[in-house]
Amino acid sequence: MRRVLVAGNWKMHKTPSEARVWFAELKRLLPPLESEAAVLPAYPMLPAAKEVLSGTQVAYGAQDVSPHREGAYTGEVSARMLADLGCRYAIVGHSERRRYHQEADAWWRRRPRGFWRRGSPLSFAWGSPWRCGRGARPCPTPWTSSLRA
Repeated sequence: MRRVLVAGNWKMHKTPSEARVWFAELKRLLPPLESEAAVLPAYPMLPAAKEVLSGTQVAYGAQDVSPHREGAYTGEVSARMLADLGCRYAIVGHSERRRYHQEADAWWRRRPRGFWRRGSPLSFAWGSPWRCGRGARPCPTPWTSSLRA
């Protein structure tokens, strides 16, 4: 049976020092879990997540990931870098990335395909649900077209 994943996207909150304290408190207070838990802090907090949360029931991951393996891509972080830090998850296609950074579907759809071809251990969470029209039904386009492409 699949386990439910409960993940928290930290957005742009906390400094690395504050995050280390928060991770330690989480580790101290966390009861045994039936679901899988993950935190997705900003990149500077990932080393503290690795240090404090390794060996716990709480996974950690990144808020975004580049489709490039490496190269001259200033400010980008690759799946290989994240995997080396022990990240298990990355958010892809978050509505804020689409809105504020003008990331189009074609750009973020490239991310999971490239990683899966290279055997990356990262799992991907699509940020912010897509909705079709005025109804509440989810729009299948981002996920299904990424898998087909």
